[in-house]
Amino acid sequence: MILLRFAFLVVLGLVSLPSSALADDYIEPSRANLIRTMIRFGAVDLGDENLLDDYARITECDIYSQFYSNDFKWNEVRQAIRKSVQLNVATFPVTFYYDIKLPLGRYDFNAKMFRFSAKDAVDGVNIITLTSLSSGCNDSDAVYLPRIFRAYLTSTIYTDGLPMPEAEAKALLKRMNESGTREIYARYNLRIVYVEPLVKFDGRGRRREASYSQTDQKHVDEANLSARLDSIAYYEDHEHTKLLGLVKP
Repeated sequence: MILLRFAFLVVLGLVSLPSSALADDYIEPSRANLIRTMIRFGAVDLGDENLLDDYARITECDIYSQFYSNDFKWNEVRQAIRKSVQLNVATFPVTFYYDIKLPLGRYDFNAKMFRFSAKDAVDGVNIITLTSLSSGCNDSDAVYLPRIFRAYLTSTIYTDGLPMPEAEAKALLKRMNESGTREIYARYNLRIVYVEPLVKFDGRGRRREASYSQTDQKHVDEANLSARLDSIAYYEDHEHTKLLGLVKP
């Protein structure tokens, strides 16, 4: 049967997985990637059909669109997706980046660094909102899984500025004067270390028969993830190819 062949391909892992999820690399914190992280930490139970169907909506839109309307075929696809996740869960991502743009302050000749202004720097921060995507599959909204993800850091971020020797700082300012901008690009490299499981609440969730949350029914769209800051990389360009410095806590 065609569907059995399809299910076999899924079990073999040929359902699309983000290529960057197959390596210990820092990747985009999309909703799909973060849901996979939650699954890796056992925070999402795909034995629950509500959560499994939402997972398919978010990560396998084409498959969901093709098979969901057929009850019997979709039941087979559910089993195949569960098996695929079981085989691939160890490759699901745990490392993400968080990007911001920073204007450079004046160069501090005593500290040998460019200072960041208090309003622009990520300083004294221990919570980072990674994404708040609200996309679904073909306008069919995935309502059971979170759409807002907050990384709670194990240590507070403190950044005074960008350390740089005087000669390099002088050359950087020259390039910036020529380009007409004094902005750089900071990439915060985060590693998820724990995710609290979702708990099912029956019969009271808004817009649905059941709801799922880590805490209570007032926060059904949110997920909290414990994370560690591995490093902060500063780049001269938006494409993140010209590294200016790497700071590790």
